[in-house]
Amino acid sequence: MSAELTRMGAREVEDAIRQGATIENADLSGLDLTGANLHLGRFHGCVLDRADFSGQKLEKTGLRDCSLKGARFRGCSFTDMFLRKLDFSGADFQGALFLRTHLSGSSLAGADLTGARVHWSFLDKADLTEARLHQADVLKSVCLEAVCTGADFTGARLERVTFRKATMEGSILRGAAFDHVNLSAAKLAGHDFRGQKFRSVNFSGAELSGADFTGADVSTCVFQGAVLEGAVLERATAQKCMFAGAVMRRVKARGADFALAYFGQADLSEADFRTAKLQGARLEKAIIRSAAFMDSDCYNCDLSHADLTGSDFSRANLMLALLHGITDTDARFQGANTAWLRGPDKDMAEAENFKAPQ
Repeated sequence: MSAELTRMGAREVEDAIRQGATIENADLSGLDLTGANLHLGRFHGCVLDRADFSGQKLEKTGLRDCSLKGARFRGCSFTDMFLRKLDFSGADFQGALFLRTHLSGSSLAGADLTGARVHWSFLDKADLTEARLHQADVLKSVCLEAVCTGADFTGARLERVTFRKATMEGSILRGAAFDHVNLSAAKLAGHDFRGQKFRSVNFSGAELSGADFTGADVSTCVFQGAVLEGAVLERATAQKCMFAGAVMRRVKARGADFALAYFGQADLSEADFRTAKLQGARLEKAIIRSAAFMDSDCYNCDLSHADLTGSDFSRANLMLALLHGITDTDARFQGANTAWLRGPDKDMAEAENFKAPQ
């Protein structure tokens, strides 16, 4: 952007657009453009800080290498527009519509998107630091690697949105609705998700250490390879969830419902699963050292080849549980229901240890 800018007024801007001219290197800061005809307008290298575009339909307006800090876009519609790598920091987008709009790499830090609709749009690598998205409706959009530090999503509806590898430290997600959202590899440590309902959300590889899912419903969600160390899932509903390879050391999951969940090769060391429901859950090759499963319901669960060293299953319901190939050094089963227990299978062990002759 040139250091030498020409000051223009709203009338001069409209005249230039009518003549088909590109408005370049102009100082348009603070202009009231609410009633101007900006159809087919082209702005290149302009400063539009604090300009007011409220109510405008900007479907065929071009903005390139412009600064729009603190600009007002209340009720504006952006359709099929390329707004890449622009500075919208502190801008007001309340009630605006973004439809098939590209905002890749743009800065919306501190912007207000309250009630905005972001549909079929791209915000990959965008900066949403401390942006306000109260009651925003984000549908089928891409926020890959976006920076959402401190962003406020209170009351937002997020449907079929990807936040893969997004940075979300300090963001506020309580009260947001999640439906088929991709949060894989996102940084969500310490987040408060108490009582929330997640519908088919992908948390694969996400950093969720210390996150609080107390009373939340995460049924059918995917946590494969996620880091949940020290997370709280007490009284959570996590039926049919995928926790394969997840790090769940010191997780607090007392009273949670993990019916039919999969924990293959997950690390549940020192976790607290007292009174949890694990009917039909699969924990093959899981690391379950020094964990508490007292009074839990493990009916028909699969613990084959799991390491139960030092864990306590006192008074647990292990009816029909599969304990083939387990390591149970110092494990405790006092008062546990072991009726119809499926213990070590000699034939299976021989098959597993079979080595073809050289």
